[in-house]
Amino acid sequence: MKPINAQTLPLFAGCSGDVCSRPIRGIVVDFHGLGFQDMPQEPSAFARRCAEKGLLYLLPYDNPWSWMNDTAVRMVDEMVEAAREKYALPDDIPVVACGGSMGGLSCLIYTLRAKRTPAACAANCPVCDLPYHYTARPDLPRTIYSAFAHYPGDFMEAVKTASPLHQAENRPDIPYLIVHGDADTAVTDRIRQCCGALPVNETYTMAQLGRLCGIAVGASVVTLLKK
Repeated sequence: MKPINAQTLPLFAGCSGDVCSRPIRGIVVDFHGLGFQDMPQEPSAFARRCAEKGLLYLLPYDNPWSWMNDTAVRMVDEMVEAAREKYALPDDIPVVACGGSMGGLSCLIYTLRAKRTPAACAANCPVCDLPYHYTARPDLPRTIYSAFAHYPGDFMEAVKTASPLHQAENRPDIPYLIVHGDADTAVTDRIRQCCGALPVNETYTMAQLGRLCGIAVGASVVTLLKK
C-alpha cells in the first residue's frame, strides 16, 4: 500500500471532503507559500466557498521549502490520486491548481509536471524567476538549496527546472490567470534588469510598462516577459 492513500490522506493534505457539496465536480489544489507548516483543523473560508460549489479543496502539506521540486510533484500527484480514490471520483475529473508566492510558482510548475495535467491554473504573485530569487534575498538560498541539492548535474540548471520564467515555453495549453502587484519590488527589480534602458521603478505601474512595450497589460503579467 502506498504511504499516501485514501485512509492516510488527512495526514498529508487538508481536504474539504466532509463539507463538500455533492456531486463533486472538480478538485482545487491550493499550494502554500514558503515556510507553511500548519495542518488546519477546520476548512478555511476559501475551502468552504469551493465546497459550496461542489469543488473538493486540497491543501498539500508538502515540504515548507519544496519550491515544487520533483519530490513535491510526486507527493501532490499521490494526494490527488488518493482523493480520487477516497471520494470515488472519475479519471477525467478536472483539477485546478492555485496558490500564492512560492505557492504561485508551485501551481505554475505543477501544470508542467503533473501526472494528470490540470484544467486551469491561477497564480497570485508567483515567484517567476527562481535563479534570480536565489540571490535576491538572504533568507532564500538555504531554502532553494535544500530543495534542489539532490539533483544531479549543475545546481543552477536544476533550479531552472522549477522556474516558471525558464519553463514558460513548456507550459501546457490551458487557461492561466497570473496576477502581480504594481509595487512588488520582487517583480519590478527583475523587470528593471531585463528592460535595460526602460525607466522602470517602484512607482511605475505594470500598465505603464505595458504601454512602453507596446502591449496591453490588464494585470501584472509582465513578469513572464523576457527582454
